[in-house]
Amino acid sequence: MVVFAIVRSLAASPDGVRLPSGTRAQEVGPSVNPYLATAIAMCVIVLLSLAGTAYLAAVFNRRAKSDMQARLDPLAAAIDGVVDVEEARVEGRFHGQIAIGRVANAPGGFGRLFHVELVPRRNACCF
Repeated sequence: MVVFAIVRSLAASPDGVRLPSGTRAQEVGPSVNPYLATAIAMCVIVLLSLAGTAYLAAVFNRRAKSDMQARLDPLAAAIDGVVDVEEARVEGRFHGQIAIGRVANAPGGFGRLFHVELVPRRNACCF
């Protein structure tokens, strides 16, 4: 009977270590490899950062276009022209002459300037 009790207690523990009476052996289920778990976590982090970057790029692009539209509207009103935000240009007529305006960078890199070209009429006399 004693031998049967020892064999039964050894069979109750998975690694053959004798457990104190009244305790049960912890069952070990299938676990995930820690390297695989780390790799999956890194992939999730990269995908979240890519999604965040794409969202911020879209927001800043939309804001930049609205700022450009606000800057080109007064020029378009002055030359009775049409605004092209993608090209940062305004085309129209100023007192009957063809006028083309575009945004140019200032010499120091600060601010924006308008570079406006006027195409003279054919019958206009030039010096």
